Amino acid sequence: MGIANNLAAIKAGATKLDGCARGLGAGAGNAQIEVLVPVLHKYGYETGINQIDLLDAADIADENFAGVGPTITSLSLISGLNGVFSGFVKPVVAAAKEYGVDAKEIFIELGRRRV
Repeated sequence: MGIANNLAAIKAGATKLDGCARGLGAGAGNAQIEVLVPVLHKYGYETGINQIDLLDAADIADENFAGVGPTITSLSLISGLNGVFSGFVKPVVAAAKEYGVDAKEIFIELGRRRV
């Protein structure tokens, strides 16, 4: 859906898009930029990005980060549902262990406090 979301964003007037190599961005919904750029070119948008170089960069990302691709976990889902950046997962899990509480409850409280 990341590609479709970017196309819808363009249609709605967006001038900046979100994408990352092999989808290895901040969240599981990130558009693979090596897919997004050729699709944009097919739709007639000029990006100034060389597709071959971009594919080479994506291959480098794949070689170096294989097996660590983004997924939707229970904690990333609960963080998103509560409007909290999923990058807080590690400190939240550490705090949950330290204080003996459920990490999901911490995310709910962080969302309530609009962190």
